[in-house]
Amino acid sequence: MLHVQEADPLPSLESSSFRYEERIRSIEVFRFDQELTRRIFSNNEKDSICGYLKLSGNGFSGWGEYRLPYNNKSFDLVGWASVFMNLKGLDFAQAFQLVKEKEEKWGTFRKELAESALLNCVPTLRSPVHLPQDVDFPKKHIYFMEHADSYVSF
Repeated sequence: MLHVQEADPLPSLESSSFRYEERIRSIEVFRFDQELTRRIFSNNEKDSICGYLKLSGNGFSGWGEYRLPYNNKSFDLVGWASVFMNLKGLDFAQAFQLVKEKEEKWGTFRKELAESALLNCVPTLRSPVHLPQDVDFPKKHIYFMEHADSYVSF
C-alpha cells in the first residue's frame, strides 16, 4: 500500500514572509535504514521502503514522506527520484503546474509526494522527524544521513 503523509494546509504558504516566487534550490531524497524506519513508522512498516523528499530554497523547506511496498528486487533510489530534479529552479506556481502535467509520466504516487512536499513548504527550516526540539536542524540532517540506506541530491 502506498502512503503519502498529509501536508500542512495551503494557508501556511500565505504567511507574510513567504513569497510564491521563491525558487526551489535543492532537492534531497532519503531512503531510511530499517532502524530509523521502525522508529518513525512503527514495526508494521518493516516490509516497506521509507524515506523523505525534501525541497528547499532561500529560507524554506518542505518535506514529503513516502512508504513503498518492499519487494525482493533491488530499489534504485536515483532512478526512482530522478523525476524530481525537474522541480529545481522552479517557483511554486511553476512547480505545481509541472507536477500536474507530469502525473501520467511520474505516476500518481510521485505526483502526490511532490505535492505534499510543496504544500509543506514553510518559511522556516524544520524537520518532520520528532527529535527533541532543542536539536537544531543541522544535527537532524546529520541524523538523517547517518540512517540513510541511500540518498540523492539534485
